[in-house]
Amino acid sequence: MRRIAFLGIALPIALLAADLFAQLGWEQAAFEDTCFQFVVEPERLPNFHVTPAMRALALTQRKGAIEAIAAKAKVYYASETFKKRWAEHRGQFTGGEEQERQRADAEAQGTQMLDQAVKQMEQMLPMMPPAQQMEMKKAIAQAKAEKAKSGKPKKTGGKDGDAPPKDPRVNLRKALQHVLAVTEGVDYGATLSQQSGRRYFANKAFEAKPDAWKMAFRAGREASEGARGCVRTWLGELK
Repeated sequence: MRRIAFLGIALPIALLAADLFAQLGWEQAAFEDTCFQFVVEPERLPNFHVTPAMRALALTQRKGAIEAIAAKAKVYYASETFKKRWAEHRGQFTGGEEQERQRADAEAQGTQMLDQAVKQMEQMLPMMPPAQQMEMKKAIAQAKAEKAKSGKPKKTGGKDGDAPPKDPRVNLRKALQHVLAVTEGVDYGATLSQQSGRRYFANKAFEAKPDAWKMAFRAGREASEGARGCVRTWLGELK
């Protein structure tokens, strides 16, 4: 089935406000899945199924519709449904919230014991002969280095060796930044040529651009630049 990138989709605001995805062949569950995948794989743009109702939209409707889609996505990201799903996804890498809490408690206990050991060694230091003081200073330095090392973030086992961030907004920022990066510098006045029934950019450099860049071109200046403005505003809200 043919699919189209995020920037090329637009739904009338009235329909979105009434939550009538089904009338356009776009179900709420599919929308949520796409939003979720957007933060799971921030280096890839989301894709939605194209329906005849979507293709029939007027160009003048697209900017507002994209803003409505973003607003709907924000509602989903703030929902308990998303938060629970993200925690479950992250739990596949960390072993779950309970194991993560136990690991954090164990690390905190280890740090406390190390602090006590360093404090005791520093108290004993003045009472030692010079030769032993040198050895004790080395032991103190080593203990402090171990503490500094234990305070650094640790990688957790998983498919790629790294757990997703606890705060999904970290990945959401990356995803939105990726949208801006791959749709940068679109020439909406670029010339197209037709060969063997297909349309190509006359400029070969444009033809080599990523699919998202070409999709932004096809969606038109109003829709694509409107979407980029919406993304920039969203990024500002996530700071």
